[in-house]
Amino acid sequence: MKKYWLIFLLSVLFFSCNKERKNNQTDDYRAENTLNLVESVDTFELILDALRKKNIPADYLILDDVKNAILTYADYRMDDLDYYVFINSSGNEVVFNANDTNFELIIPKKHTETEKFLPSEVHEIRIGENIPNPRYLNKKFQVVWRTIQLNRNPQNEIEYYYQEYDEIIYLKPITP
Repeated sequence: MKKYWLIFLLSVLFFSCNKERKNNQTDDYRAENTLNLVESVDTFELILDALRKKNIPADYLILDDVKNAILTYADYRMDDLDYYVFINSSGNEVVFNANDTNFELIIPKKHTETEKFLPSEVHEIRIGENIPNPRYLNKKFQVVWRTIQLNRNPQNEIEYYYQEYDEIIYLKPITP
């Protein structure tokens, strides 16, 4: 009977030591595969990487890489295309034809002939014309955009006008 107890104790001791060794191996494995960052992470670079993968319309290609700059929102114009007008630090206009962000840079079409932004301010507009959103006018933004190009012949009027265009894909207000 004493032999069985001795064998039992030795087996318990053996398995408990073996389990501890496996746990140490697992911890070593985790330590080897853990990313220890000594330098700070550039979050804007991570944002740019994600924006490079942002979906594009079917049958379009992205030309070049995404571009970014700090720009001031100056105007919105509408002709055959939408024109979101920004001004760079040199005073030159940078114009985009699409806005794929959550910022409402324009006020949608209205059915009245006047728009009131402030009690003291009334703007005459043509019926159904979009106007720049006064909330964002003359505000600085970190703007990221890309150039999109149709990779086949246009099939309709919209594709004809939008064969190649610059699209805003990220806006971040710059606070003074």
